[in-house]
Amino acid sequence: MALYPPATAPSPLAARSRWAILASVALVAALVPALVGQTAVSAAEKGDTFSAPGITVGGSTLPTTFSITRAPDSAPGEVSVGDGSSPAIRTSAAGDVGIPTVIQHDGAQYRITGIARNAFRGASAITSTGLAQNRSVTSIGDFAFASATALTSTGLEANDAVSAIGTGAFASTRSLLDGALPVSLSKAPSIPFTSAANLRSVYVAAPLAQAQRLGLTRGMPVYFRSGSAGWDTTARTFTGLAVYGARPEQLVPLSSVRVVGGTAAPSAGAAQNPFRGGTGLFAGPGVKADGSTGSAPDMVTITASNPASFRGWRVTGAQLTPEQLASPTVTIPMGKNDMTVEATSATGVEAVATSKCVAGKAYVYVTVKNTGTASVSLQLTSGYGSKSVAALAPSKSTSVSWTSRLTNMPAGAVTVAARTTDGQSSTMSAPYPALSCGAV
Repeated sequence: MALYPPATAPSPLAARSRWAILASVALVAALVPALVGQTAVSAAEKGDTFSAPGITVGGSTLPTTFSITRAPDSAPGEVSVGDGSSPAIRTSAAGDVGIPTVIQHDGAQYRITGIARNAFRGASAITSTGLAQNRSVTSIGDFAFASATALTSTGLEANDAVSAIGTGAFASTRSLLDGALPVSLSKAPSIPFTSAANLRSVYVAAPLAQAQRLGLTRGMPVYFRSGSAGWDTTARTFTGLAVYGARPEQLVPLSSVRVVGGTAAPSAGAAQNPFRGGTGLFAGPGVKADGSTGSAPDMVTITASNPASFRGWRVTGAQLTPEQLASPTVTIPMGKNDMTVEATSATGVEAVATSKCVAGKAYVYVTVKNTGTASVSLQLTSGYGSKSVAALAPSKSTSVSWTSRLTNMPAGAVTVAARTTDGQSSTMSAPYPALSCGAV
C-alpha cells in the first residue's frame, strides 16, 4: 500500500491571490458587453448632429452645430453647417464669417461641404458669408442666410464650388445691394433674393438655364458672364428671366481683359460696375429688352510694362485703331467678349506660373514663351531660388520649377527678367496661387 504525505492547507496569501484573479476575470466579463454596446452607440452615423468649435465670426471661433452627411471611415467624413431647423451659431455674433475646410470632432476629421437650411437665418450682424474664401462648400440650403440683415455680399462672384442654392437662400437681406450667383450652379435656384428690398442688381456667372428662377421683384440690371451658354441678350432671354418675377431692366455682359506685358485698369474717374471688385471683370455695353442700348461700357486703360522696348499691341477680341495699337498707353471701351492684349517688343516674353503638389510637397512651375523678335537670356526668380536660361529663341517656350519643401505654400509670383544680346531688357511678374498638399 502506497504511502503519501498528508495534504497541506493552502497559505492565506495563496488563497487571497486566487480570489483576486477570479474577481478580476468576473469584472472583465461583466464589462465587455457594456463596452461593446458603448462603442456601437458612439459610432458617428449620417444624420447625427454635434456641436464643436467651427465657424468664425469677427475673428472669434464659435460653438457651431454640424450635421453629418457622410460618416467618417477610412476617409474624412462630411458635414453641413447647421441641423436644418435652427441657426448653427448664436445669431447675435457680429462681423465677417469664416468657414474652415475641415473640422475635428471625437477624433474624426470632417470636411465641411454644405450649409444647411436656416444655418445663418436671423444672424442680423454678420457682414459676409465666408464663401468668397471657402472652396469646400458645394450647397446652400433653403433660407440659409435669410434675414441676415447686415450681409452686404453673397461672396459668390468668383466662387466655383457651390453648385446648388436653395429657395430664398438670401431672402430679406436688406443690406444686400448687388447679389451674385456662382459659375458652378448645376440647378436653377428658386427666388434666392426674395424680399431683399434694396437689391439693385444681380450677377450670374452660370449659363442662362441656371438663372431662370431669379424671381426679381422689380426691373433691374442683370449682369452675366460673357461666353456662358444661353446669354444672347435677345427678347427670348428677357422673357425667360421674367417667368418668376419682373423682367430685367437690361442685361450687361462681364468680360475679362488679359494683358501680356502690361496692365489693365478701369479708367480714372469712370463709373465701375458693382461686380468689378469681386470678379476682376469689366462691363460691356448694356442691352435692353427692346434691343436698344443700355448702360455705357467700362472704359479700360491698358499700359505697357516697359514703354522703352514697346513695339505695339497684338489684340484678340477687340478692334483697335492703328494709332491705339502703336501707343504704350491706350484707353478703350470694353466690348462684349473677353479680350487679350499682348505687348510686342524685342525682349517680349509671356510667362504663366502655377503651383502643383508632388509627393506631398508644393512646387512652383513657370512656363515662359519668347514673344519678341530676338533671342533672349532669362533670369527666373521665385521665393525659392533663381534659375537661368542661356538662350530662348523667338516663338520658343521653356519651363522651370522649384520645390518649396512646404505642404502649405502661400501665394507668390515668379519674376522673369529677359535680356537680348544687344542689351535690351524687360521684366515681368507671373503670379501663382497658394496651395495645400496636406491631408484634407
